[in-house]
Amino acid sequence: IDRLLRTLPQASIRLSSPVLTLHPVPTGWVIKTSHGREEFECVLVATPVDTTRQLLASLPIPEAKCAAALLPTNAVSSLVVALGYSAHAQPKPVVPPGFGFLVANPSGNHSLLACTFLHQKFPRRAPPGTILLRAFFASSAADRLSQQSDGEIAVMAREQLTHFLGPLPEHAEITVVRRWPRSLPQYEVGHLMRIAQFKNCLKPLPGLAVAGNALRGVGLPNLIRDATQAAHALAHG
Repeated sequence: IDRLLRTLPQASIRLSSPVLTLHPVPTGWVIKTSHGREEFECVLVATPVDTTRQLLASLPIPEAKCAAALLPTNAVSSLVVALGYSAHAQPKPVVPPGFGFLVANPSGNHSLLACTFLHQKFPRRAPPGTILLRAFFASSAADRLSQQSDGEIAVMAREQLTHFLGPLPEHAEITVVRRWPRSLPQYEVGHLMRIAQFKNCLKPLPGLAVAGNALRGVGLPNLIRDATQAAHALAHG
């Protein structure tokens, strides 16, 4: 991402500019944000499912409203906590071989859904000898925990990880907490058929494409594939 940012004209990047409306014009599309209105030849909508549905439904075009109605309506939240420990941390964390673990039926005092051992899963993700753990919480647990401060969430994550991994240092060298409200669309039976209809609904809307985890998968490889296809489709008209 940092390398991509360095190659883009700085004037082309709009941060903290939520899109309020999207409207078709003969020459393309007009986007209204909190900072004003701008016109573009093409638009790639790559927003969370609730925002994508709202933008499509607001268009004065029957096909766009049809597409909006085909998107998943249910989504759950997620919460991610990363804890990094130095090579000299005490007590030294004992992490088994592998990429991480899943928790079967998290409930009660253990709302942890999964943990990834990032220092073992990806090369060069952490300095040699260090340990980088990433804990996942989802659904109602994520909604409940997100109301707490970052410090409280980190303490809770450490306590739950010790139940599965054994003693961990009281304080991590690096702590990162990320809240993702309603970030995981829930696919229902017939989802692929609805997405095929969704794609057909967009055909009469030239210069408009949609990508995101509401379509064909929530993993990064799925998102990269769909975004690449959408960008090529827009580039080639």
